[in-house]
Amino acid sequence: MIIVSVENIDRTKNFTLTNSLNYLDREDILAFKSSGKANDFMGFIEDELMPEINKSFRTIPQNMIIEHSLGGLFALHCLLENPQLFSYYLLIDPSWFWDHNYIGKRGKEVLEKRRDLKARIYIALANNMFEHKRHYEWGNQFYKFLKENKSPDLKVDFRYFEDEKHLTVTIPATYYGLRYIFEPYNIDINEVKYCSSFH
Repeated sequence: MIIVSVENIDRTKNFTLTNSLNYLDREDILAFKSSGKANDFMGFIEDELMPEINKSFRTIPQNMIIEHSLGGLFALHCLLENPQLFSYYLLIDPSWFWDHNYIGKRGKEVLEKRRDLKARIYIALANNMFEHKRHYEWGNQFYKFLKENKSPDLKVDFRYFEDEKHLTVTIPATYYGLRYIFEPYNIDINEVKYCSSFH
């Protein structure tokens, strides 16, 4: 496996799908002024980063994206708008709130029509009830859209981590998410031949 980490100097700009100052019931979040350039960042990954990796290393056409928070929002955007970019998605408490749940509305629109999605997806949801229960509702709603999609090669799992908050869910979500992603590749221990000594 080749692990690629991309340093982000403006996550709001790169990970968000629309230009918006909205956060739940507020419309004045000035820190979001640079928002709405997710397509540019997706283009960088597809047109610059991936070709460079493929040129430099032995690769296969299967890519995974692991993202948290606004990054999870970006990964959902990739799934809906450029689904051939990644084969596996580990989405940790995505920012469903963005622009009045834009991703949920777009997800309903896309997932009702597409029948050719090929992906294995794990969604982890943290307990953010102290902020608002809409996070929980929107996360479950998107999972429902995925489960109702008719693509035969789309697999999805969902877990609500009741004892974890937005900033603590990353470790257990990554562990259980990777277990789900790689479940089809589990090795049968009874078929493994052990060598007792090396010379």
